[in-house]
Amino acid sequence: MAEKVVTDKSGNTMTVLDVDGVWYPRTFCAETLSSIPSVSLRDDDILLYGYPRSGHHWLFEIVNMLVSRTADYVPFTLESGVLELQPDSSLRRLPSPRVLTTHVQAHLLPRELQQRNVKTVHIIRDPRDVAVSWFHFYHAYPADKYEGTWDDWLHLFTSNKFMWCTWFDHIRSFEEVCESLDPSRLYIIFYEDLKKNPLEEIQKLARFLEIDLPRDVLEEIVQKSEFSKMKSVKDEITEKWNGKPAQYRKGIVGDWMNTFTPSQEMMFQDLYRKRMQGSMFQARYEHP
Repeated sequence: MAEKVVTDKSGNTMTVLDVDGVWYPRTFCAETLSSIPSVSLRDDDILLYGYPRSGHHWLFEIVNMLVSRTADYVPFTLESGVLELQPDSSLRRLPSPRVLTTHVQAHLLPRELQQRNVKTVHIIRDPRDVAVSWFHFYHAYPADKYEGTWDDWLHLFTSNKFMWCTWFDHIRSFEEVCESLDPSRLYIIFYEDLKKNPLEEIQKLARFLEIDLPRDVLEEIVQKSEFSKMKSVKDEITEKWNGKPAQYRKGIVGDWMNTFTPSQEMMFQDLYRKRMQGSMFQARYEHP
């Protein structure tokens, strides 16, 4: 467990924390990270899972509204239940039902996930939008000022020199273990579908969580969880960097088109086809 300096193709650097061969932001605690597989779970836990910058804060609000059976915002942020940030001793103090979150590769998930009746919601987002969102996020990250250009960042994002592993590795690691999970305890939701048809997707999510709510409450949840409205409300309690909410930016679909050059998009699609060949998700973001 040690800090490593990662250098992009132009010589810009960022410092990461190496824990058992997996890289994380250097401000994280190595002991907490290495103990994630042994975290204690409860049968009524809900685990939000997926790659960073995929919409977890948004999903966290929606799930908590469903669990509370109201359209009220929770007076705290998801960081209180993030497995990479909170030791098991702190997680144990959270009241049930807990809404937990993690970005680790699937083989690093808590071992009790295979034994408990935990419901896992896996959110997946277009990796191009993920790359753009993370670029802006990390450029503002006060603990490690990254000065590289978008092209430098894209090169890192698609290489093995990246935190939590690449998006491709993350998806494939999930596929390797998902067959061993009870399908009644696993739900996959796509960011783009949630944006396009929020009422329909929230209804399906509620059914998975075995929560029966009248339509008017579901419609109010849709209204309250609209990204710009939620961002405005959560502005009061969320962490800020340079006066801006750290976790909330645009929350739109297809923002990558404002950033990727034609040659970068061509390169990415070639890589996507190669890395996702045979994946159950291959067709999702594959374009001619």
